[in-house]
Amino acid sequence: MDDIIINNINISDIICKNAKIIFTILTVLFIILIIIRNKSKINKSKRNKGASYEKQREIIEIKGFLSDKKCDELIKMGLNRFKTSEVESINGPTIDSARTSSNAYFEQGENELVKNIEERVAKICNVDISQLEMMQLGKYTKGQEYKYHHDYFSEESDQSKNQRIKTFLLYLNTLEKSDGGETDFIHLNKSFIPIKGKAVIWNNKINGKINTQCMHSGKPIKTDSTKYIMTLWIREKDYRSSLTN
Repeated sequence: MDDIIINNINISDIICKNAKIIFTILTVLFIILIIIRNKSKINKSKRNKGASYEKQREIIEIKGFLSDKKCDELIKMGLNRFKTSEVESINGPTIDSARTSSNAYFEQGENELVKNIEERVAKICNVDISQLEMMQLGKYTKGQEYKYHHDYFSEESDQSKNQRIKTFLLYLNTLEKSDGGETDFIHLNKSFIPIKGKAVIWNNKINGKINTQCMHSGKPIKTDSTKYIMTLWIREKDYRSSLTN
């Protein structure tokens, strides 16, 4: 087909040039859309990671985890076992003025009640039961406390090779606010008054890193009341392996 020429202007050349310009503009717009889409995906991924981290920082509360009757049974089982509490140090367990309570231990699967609690805790925390340390009961009387601390091991400790990744804390009796004895998380601005049968769970390690925000304390008992708690610490791997290494 011959070119159309009007007033010495080649219409075919104009159409060809405009087509090239339009194609270039569309190509640039397409590239811009791809860049915007990719940036949106990256930002969404960052938001999701941030939200995931914040979620893992949260403290989980489970009301009525254990019945009143079973709480009483645990306390009764520990009455003749309580000894002065110790804290973990680089050189191993030692008595420290930061922790003035007394505690008692139960062997893993010692009886049906202990076994049942361990199985439920492992399931809730999505870990193998072998990762649970020995169940510990804590007893706090007037003036006794556990000052601010972390449950994870310091990097200088041999125990850090099998770090405590979670803490499961269960209140075995109820205290009034005036009694004291709250579990206070100073960095998270959260405090829990002991309520019989209620459990709280938190992460000591998040995404492979120590969670420094989980520093907490057991506030002093102000009255003649006694606070009883049960604690299960959860390791990264089989707890028994840390005893033989």
